[in-house]
Formats: sequence, structure tokens, C-alpha cells
Amino acid sequence: MSDRSAFIIPKGVSLEPDSQGICIEFEDDIIIQAPVGMPIKKLHSRSGTIRIEIALDVEEISAPNGSIILLEDTTCTQCTGVSVESQGTLKAQEVTLTGSMQGFSDFSCNTLNIQGSLNIQGDSTIHDIHVDGSARFEGSLITKKSFFGADLHVQGHCSASVLTAQGNIRIHGNIDAESLLSDKSKITCEQEVRLKLLRAKDIILKGKENNITAIQAHDYVSISEGSLNSDVLVAPKVDLHPNTVGKIMIVDVQSPLGPHSIKGCLSPEDIAPLLPNPTLFIQQRGILIDDVKGSNIEEPSKKESDISNEFNEEDKLEEPPESTFEIVSDEEPMSVEKKEDVQDHTESDIDSSKTEDIKQNNEPSNVAPQEEEFESPSVVEKTEQEAIFAQAASENTWQKSFEEELSGIIEEANQKIYEQTEVEPAVEIIEETQENFHEENITPLSEYYAQNDTSEDPEPPLLDAARIVIPSPIDEESDSDIDSDDLEMLPMRNIPTLAESKGNLYDSLKKQTDKIIADYGTEAPSSLIQMRSLIEAEEYPTLRMEIKAIWSQVLRHHQKKNTRIPGLVTMAFNEINKLLN
Repeated sequence: MSDRSAFIIPKGVSLEPDSQGICIEFEDDIIIQAPVGMPIKKLHSRSGTIRIEIALDVEEISAPNGSIILLEDTTCTQCTGVSVESQGTLKAQEVTLTGSMQGFSDFSCNTLNIQGSLNIQGDSTIHDIHVDGSARFEGSLITKKSFFGADLHVQGHCSASVLTAQGNIRIHGNIDAESLLSDKSKITCEQEVRLKLLRAKDIILKGKENNITAIQAHDYVSISEGSLNSDVLVAPKVDLHPNTVGKIMIVDVQSPLGPHSIKGCLSPEDIAPLLPNPTLFIQQRGILIDDVKGSNIEEPSKKESDISNEFNEEDKLEEPPESTFEIVSDEEPMSVEKKEDVQDHTESDIDSSKTEDIKQNNEPSNVAPQEEEFESPSVVEKTEQEAIFAQAASENTWQKSFEEELSGIIEEANQKIYEQTEVEPAVEIIEETQENFHEENITPLSEYYAQNDTSEDPEPPLLDAARIVIPSPIDEESDSDIDSDDLEMLPMRNIPTLAESKGNLYDSLKKQTDKIIADYGTEAPSSLIQMRSLIEAEEYPTLRMEIKAIWSQVLRHHQKKNTRIPGLVTMAFNEINKLLN
């Protein structure tokens, strides 16, 4: 035979024409070096390797006992084999391998199932991932649901719905996902984090901005300098950078947090009297409830849940509270929450110098808890994590800002901590505009708090005077002093009565306003200038409607500057409020 190249069709080759192309099946290796002049529908090697050296669009590539080597861009519906090595871009609907995969360019796939390891040099877009071994993505990763049996490393940005690994997870770029889980290993995030649930054995956050609804670490959490906003943080040990700022509602730790600048940080015990269902609140956010020391404080019931659902529908039509404090006149009717708030602090306000009054506040209440009036079965029947998220996937938590959701509860918790421990409140809420996750599966806090309206406990009696509740800003350098005038809430009845006639109302209001503005000097808030203008114009009905908003602006002014409200200003505002009412 001549030495020239020959076209050889070996024994065992099957060439089957099809309306969509030719199907090639062979026992051993299949090598495609050039176009065959017609579309190829299927390549199947029963025991050999498939090597494709041209750009190819094929329906199926199958080498169940061999490897698949792709030197150019390839598009296929299904790819099955022991391993895949792709030099060009690979687009596939389904890839199933008993071994490993190495990709040197971009990779796009709907379903990826690999028993070995995965290494992709380019960007990856994969809807569902199941990799039993380790995975490394040198580019970005976009996925819906992913599981990795070993370590996961993402060099670029990561976007996912549910991402779970049994090994260590390290994300070098930004991550935006619903949940990032590694209960047996460590999770490290180098850049910005936007998550609904972050749970691992150890957690390290190094980015400048972290918005995470719930954080749980079985060993410890380390947070570098930056901002952190969260509903729940649960960990035995938390290492916070002193300059870390943000807001956390509930913090459950076994060791002190140390110095930090984060607002909130109430323990489960502190929040229990204020939140009807703290256990459900925490569990709905994906926290493993057995790890929470306050999980047995309050157990939801079926009847309570039914009542809550009725109020939830009504809450959607109502606007959130405007401010974290209220000025209540003597003649204005008070809601149940206001009555309870006023009654809780009455004895300590009558004589702040008597420490016996403070001790009396620590005694347990004679009013029976609301839960005793209901049946005991728990609302939550699903225990698996996915069931919890499925249960909660009905509403958007982040439609309201963090401050609108939590300001009322945080303010009330501050005062309870102050009375019981004789220290300054450690929580302030400053209203800010903040966009967070597009979440759809966590019940808003305002809907839990609406359950308080269903209480059948006897209403506390109205007090004969109103008050202004003044939360004090954080002052880490000064010692707590419960006798300080700046910390006291001033009852209206302790202020000398001003029996002013209507003709002298202008002079009295002007005098008190001038005192306030003079105390600030050139740094008087603009709201005080507005108040003086209303008084000079004798627009008393307008001033009566706006006095609470003016006080809110003064409070916010001091919160931003981290300073106390002068006692003279507080006294003058009480005088003005009494004159107007």
C-alpha cells in the first residue's frame, strides 16, 4: 500500500445519518481534526477518548470510560465522561463526570454533576452545581444552587441563591447571595458581602461593607474595620474591630464583644419582653435554634400565630412609626404600648435618687405572660433549613428600612436595660436611608410586634402627666451615672406649673425658645429656628402639630454629634409642650 494518507474506516465504526446530522459511534478513540462537511449530532466512544480539535456544535458527547478533550469552542446539549479538559469556551446544558473537569476559558452550564474536582480559569455561569470534590473558580461565579463536598475558592465576584460547602469557603470578590453555609469549616469573605444567612464553624469578614440578615458561627466570628448590618448574630466568640459601625438587633455571644461602634446588640433575654416570638424571629432567619441560649424564653403557639396573621394583613396598610420617641400630652389618649412604657418608668422618675425604686423595677411582673393564655403547640413544624426558608418566602423584609422596623423596640429595650443594670443605654438609632437585599422570605419585625395588640392583660392605669423620653447617646469615655440630670426622663408633673393666660402665652413660649437657642449658640439646629418662627407668627396650632418632629430633629442632631442633650434644653421643651397643651 502507498505511504500516502488513506481514508480508513476501521471495524466497529457506526455511521448513522440523521435529519439533524451524523451520529458517530466507535469502540476506541474518536478524533475529529477537521469538519466532515455535515453536522454532527452525536459522538460516542464506548471505551476510548474523544478529542475534538475544531469548533463544534453537537447534541451529545459521550465517553463513559474515557476522557473528553476540547481544543476549540464547543456547544453541546449533554456531555458525559470520566473527565473533561476544555481549552475553549464550553456551553452545555448538562455535564456529568465521574472524574474531574479542567476549563481554561469561560464555562456555561445548566446542570453540573462531578464526582471529582473542578477548576475553571474563566468566568462561570452554572445554574445547579454538585461537586463532590474541591472547586476553584479563577473568574466570577454565577449560580443558583450549589454544593461542594470539599473546599471552594472563588477569585472573582460570586452571585448565588444557596451555596453550601463541607470544606473551607473563600470568596475574594463581592458576594451577593441568599445563604452561604459551611457548618463544619471556615468561611472567609474578602470584599463586600450581601447575604440573608451566613453560617459556618468559623467566619472571617474582611470587607468594608457587610449586610447580612443572620450570622451564626459555631466557634467564632472575626469582623474587620467596616460596617455591619444584621438582625441576628450568634457565636460563642466574636472579635470586632473597635471602629466597626452598623446595627445588629440581637447578639447572642458567650464572651463580651469588647469596644465597638455598632448600634443595638441586645441579648435574647433583653429582647424577649419586647418581641412576642423571639424564637420564631430567629429561626425564620436560618439560625440553628439549639445554639441560641434564649431560645426557650418564649415559645409561639398556634392561636397566637393565627392572631398575628390577622394583624399582619392590617400592618401592610399602615405606615411605620415616624420617630423613636414621643411627646405625649396630658389630654391625648394613649395606646397600650405607650401606657406600658409610661408605667414601666413611673417609680424611677418620682425620685431618681432612691436606688430602692430601681431595685423594685427588677422584680418580676405580676402580669402573666401572654403565651399562657394560648395553647402550647409550636407554629414551626419544619425543622430542615430549606423548609424554614420555604415557610418564610412570602414577604419582602427590606421594603422598610432597618430603623423603621426596629427603632421602637430598640428604644424601649434601652430603657429597660438602664433601669435594671443602672448603666447608660448602649443603643441609639439614627435614621439613614439604606438599601439592602431584595429578600422575599422573612416576616418583617413590625408584624411580630403587632401581636402585642392582642394581649388580654388588664390595661395599666393612665398617669396624670406625660413625659418626654430622652435616650442618651453612647459615651464610652465617661462613667455611668444614674443620678445625672441628662439621663433622667423628666415627668411633666415635676415641672413647676405655669398658669399663664392666653395673653401671656406668646411671652412664655418666646422665653423658653430663646433659652434653647441661646444654649446652642451658633450651632442651633434648623428645627429650632423653625420653632421660633412659628412662635413669632403666633401659629400655635401648627406648632402643636410640629413639636414632636422638631424634638426628633434635635435628638437626631445630638445623635450624629454623639453628645448629650443639655438639661436646660430638656426642661425648656417640657415647658413648651405643657404650654401648648
